[in-house]
Amino acid sequence: DGGQRSRTREILVEPLNGGAPCDAVSSSEIGPCNRQPCKSHDPVCVWSDWGEWQRSDQTCGKVEQKRVKTLQLIDPTTKLEVTTAASNCEGDVHEVYPVNLGECEGSCTPSDCQLDEWSEWSACPCSGVRTRHRVVQQYPQCGGKACTGSLKEGDACEPECNQEADVDCAYGS
Repeated sequence: DGGQRSRTREILVEPLNGGAPCDAVSSSEIGPCNRQPCKSHDPVCVWSDWGEWQRSDQTCGKVEQKRVKTLQLIDPTTKLEVTTAASNCEGDVHEVYPVNLGECEGSCTPSDCQLDEWSEWSACPCSGVRTRHRVVQQYPQCGGKACTGSLKEGDACEPECNQEADVDCAYGS
């Protein structure tokens, strides 16, 4: 039982001019070590990397994507895979991720865009252009018709203002 260890010494100076030769036996040494009997070792858990996410055939609705990794039990003394040993390995072999791919056709009723009525025209400012606006009441859903037309209109008008100094247009930030 147990094992062996060995060591070697390197020759630093070779004999010259009739000097004493190196003893070959003195250059290496072998001896016993670890005289206790070898223990049986439990297999080592070796996990693979996660595989690719498996694609679902579904194109809509809620699905679960899955990926897997494999576990090998390796005997630490032989470095070979063990197939019959019990395992104390911890970890998941499967990973599941819920994904919502959106509504499926047929489960939603198309609805067209709906715009509110136009507001009243603004008072006619010194610029001579009055405005009115409207807002989107409902955006299109499930393939309904898109909104058309503008949300703001301008119209020339007769200014209702005092004849004060001109003020140039300025934009807000």
